[in-house]
Amino acid sequence: HRFDNADWTCYQIMRQRLARHPSITFEVPKAQTHPVEIYDRRILCQHGDGVRSSMVGVPWGGIVRHEARLRNQYAAQGIPFDHLAIGHYHEANVVSNRRIWVNGSVKGLDEYSLQAFGGGQPPTQLLIPFHPRWGMVGAQYVDLEGTG
Repeated sequence: HRFDNADWTCYQIMRQRLARHPSITFEVPKAQTHPVEIYDRRILCQHGDGVRSSMVGVPWGGIVRHEARLRNQYAAQGIPFDHLAIGHYHEANVVSNRRIWVNGSVKGLDEYSLQAFGGGQPPTQLLIPFHPRWGMVGAQYVDLEGTG
């Protein structure tokens, strides 16, 4: 039930509110892992809570190792991917030569991150634009704080 959270609910609301714009589409799966394709680039979307690490906070080394294991597993099944997009850590970042995207949270600091980690980041989402020929052409950090 990894979809049972405020982010998933927020994406459902956004999907409904933006339904009148045919150029904007949403895929809001309930599955923990969901492959998508954007201009021939394959992105594996995953919740991210299965990453092992002994580090406090965001386990960057664990995420990089996790991505390498997934890349090998999916390639062996004939399902290669170009990027891994994960959430769970509530801290937006782009790492490992732009192969891995860690999305922020739409609600920011909450009781879970305060209790588990002693803090949290402001509400932020990544905007990853793609070009049909050049693929990923940037990463913008969208600050959701105070956008009322």
